[in-house]
Amino acid sequence: MASFQFPESIRREYVACCLTNSYEEPNCRIDISRFGCSALDMVHGDLNQRCTNYRRPARLCDRLIFGRLNEDFICAAEIKGGKNPEVPKAIRQIQGGLDLARSMLQSLSIEHWYPLLLSSGKMKGNDLRTLQTRRVSYGGKKKYVDRIDCGTSLYDFLAKQMN
Repeated sequence: MASFQFPESIRREYVACCLTNSYEEPNCRIDISRFGCSALDMVHGDLNQRCTNYRRPARLCDRLIFGRLNEDFICAAEIKGGKNPEVPKAIRQIQGGLDLARSMLQSLSIEHWYPLLLSSGKMKGNDLRTLQTRRVSYGGKKKYVDRIDCGTSLYDFLAKQMN
């Protein structure tokens, strides 16, 4: 498995602000154990919002993950460990993360991108309907947000999606 070649200029620009190795929020995490320690680059959405140089008008998802598994990929992940995931807000935050990824990568084309909502427990009917009817976009393409359980292996999820 080759490593994603995150543009060094972007890494230098964001490293002091919001690159992170944390894959969790209270009561919920993404399992990245099957990836090597340097296989992923990740932007922490909340830290990005606090940086005056990079502040975005829209709210961002919790984690914006750049990596490689056969091919380069991006995941815009909103991590919700509580009982009420506030799905419409989470979808807006995921879209904000995808917009940030697009502006960061500019001309670099990424074919594989995944909008993710990690949550624990059951979802209300309204939230499920929202996930089934509202899409997010990246690079002119639209997708529905995938809801996955807290603790899900990102590697296993992506391996299924990329086959």
